[in-house]
Amino acid sequence: MMADVIRYDTVKTGVNQEGTFAAAKSFVTKMGTSIATMIVPSLVVVGAATGQSVGRQGLLLTAVVGGAFTLISVAIYAMYREKEIRSVIRGNAKGAV
Repeated sequence: MMADVIRYDTVKTGVNQEGTFAAAKSFVTKMGTSIATMIVPSLVVVGAATGQSVGRQGLLLTAVVGGAFTLISVAIYAMYREKEIRSVIRGNAKGAV
């Protein structure tokens, strides 16, 4: 998917920006990892008894939040216009920009 988007952008703009896309992907990946590392431990302790590090409510809450993030990612992916992107790439059959 990322390779198609990069190629699509190159065909549309005439400028190869692979480095910019790679940097953006790396940034988003690191942000996602950082947010998950912050959110999960914070949620797991919800409802924990004194002296315990894990609470039942926290585990359920973690599952709900994880499910919500999954649904959000599916919704975002559903907006990906694969047919349009592939047709533009195919229109540039020789690979020249």
